[in-house]
Amino acid sequence: MVQKCNIIFFDLDNTIYLEENFKVSGFKVVSQFLEEKKILNFIQSYQSLLDILKSKGSLYKKTFDDFCNMHQLSTSLIPEMIEILRNHRPDISPYLDFVEFVEQHYQKYFLGIITDGTGPVQQNKIKSLALHRWFDHKNIIVTDCLSPPSNKHNRSVFIIARNTFEIKEAECTYIGDNPNLDFKHPHQLGWKTIRILRGEHSIIQAEKYVDFEINCYSELNNLIRL
Repeated sequence: MVQKCNIIFFDLDNTIYLEENFKVSGFKVVSQFLEEKKILNFIQSYQSLLDILKSKGSLYKKTFDDFCNMHQLSTSLIPEMIEILRNHRPDISPYLDFVEFVEQHYQKYFLGIITDGTGPVQQNKIKSLALHRWFDHKNIIVTDCLSPPSNKHNRSVFIIARNTFEIKEAECTYIGDNPNLDFKHPHQLGWKTIRILRGEHSIIQAEKYVDFEINCYSELNNLIRL
């Protein structure tokens, strides 16, 4: 069923790029730090971190704890490792089919981003992904940078985003990946909600707030129109 829309908002992590790649990029920088400090050589550190990522997934919160235990390192290193991961300029790229879609449509639709996460971290990702090629700065909402800081559990975030364009709710579409976070409020506000089955959340059963599910961005052409 084709849905009329004038603006398409996207989530960021796992929706525009694969979040796991952010971790892989950060682990390289952390491993370089450990080698420079003569704590552990780069290859040993990097491989261990990748092994934990592979076994526990990108959402796992105790990667550096496991790493320090594995190599009998002081856990006092963990805060600095976390800061290095968060503050590095990531080596990441948007999905190829996402690039193809926005190249084809960014002059037809208004495009926006609504993303949770630590403000500077998300902004570094946005810069590395070069998203300003297609997204105007004022249409990119990092919820942590709002005043006061917020997140997608707060309905007002989506109202703020819509008001930027002064259009009707029914003309808004939100594309995300996490059925536990991304869709409740936009759906209840009358937006169309589309879930892309990418990243670790793809195995989660969708809730009632998801209108459509897609596997790739080429499928969007069958769901939306001006």
